[in-house]
Amino acid sequence: MIDIASIGSVIVYHQSFEATLLRRLAQNFPECAEHLESIANRLWDLEDIFKEHYKHPAFRGSTSIKNVLPTLVPTLSDKTLAVQRGGHAQTVWEEMINCADQAEKKQAGTYPCSEAIADLQTYCQLDTLAMVEIYQVLLQLCTTQDSF
Repeated sequence: MIDIASIGSVIVYHQSFEATLLRRLAQNFPECAEHLESIANRLWDLEDIFKEHYKHPAFRGSTSIKNVLPTLVPTLSDKTLAVQRGGHAQTVWEEMINCADQAEKKQAGTYPCSEAIADLQTYCQLDTLAMVEIYQVLLQLCTTQDSF
């Protein structure tokens, strides 16, 4: 049921937000609580690199992925997505799982809330790809710096 291993670091961006959500899920799904708590305790925050070691004028004093991503990986953008921010993703998720109208959930026999699910998947895919691409840029910078 859960695809995240029980050992090793789990890389995130903005650890406090992600840990809060994992702990809320643990409360709501007690059968998964131990594993979710384990994940929350193993989070490693990619944002810390920008808080402590990497500054750029285009970040405008912010370490938000919304400022870091377009500076380091200008080819990736969430501007055309229906869900563009983590807070909005959380709201869509909560609306989707709390939908009381069974007719709306079933939507003519399609998977419940299929549009919301697709929007969340697209957002999460881009968010994950953004972290991978940011990591690749940092790795390239470190490799280039080491050659001097």
